[in-house]
Amino acid sequence: MADRGRLEPSAGGACVLTLCLDLARARKLRRSHLARFDELLEGTLERLRPVARPRLRHEAAPVRDWLARERPTGNTLVVFSSRARALMAALVLADRVHDYLALGRVADLRPFATITPRALVVRPADGSPKEEPCS
Repeated sequence: MADRGRLEPSAGGACVLTLCLDLARARKLRRSHLARFDELLEGTLERLRPVARPRLRHEAAPVRDWLARERPTGNTLVVFSSRARALMAALVLADRVHDYLALGRVADLRPFATITPRALVVRPADGSPKEEPCS
């Protein structure tokens, strides 16, 4: 898991790439999550000013390489990545979040606004998990 400091704004202008990919079963089987990432990247590049495009390509390259090697599971894959901050964190969510790609001074958490926490898993000293509802 990434430490919070790497996700917050930096004085040096380092950017964080935020990626959410819906991992529908059919998409996982065909490895089309990689094709969808490429589509998201191209669409985002088209909307950017030409001067900003190289930075997004630079930040997206290690994410694409990782996606090409891995077979993510779960319903949604979330990736936070920043070369300047030596950050590459991939999380799998049980909830579905729509496909999303952004590059900014901070990790973009807006796609997660619709997720309602259902339970908090607590591990007592004996190691057995115990679910408690979130308040």
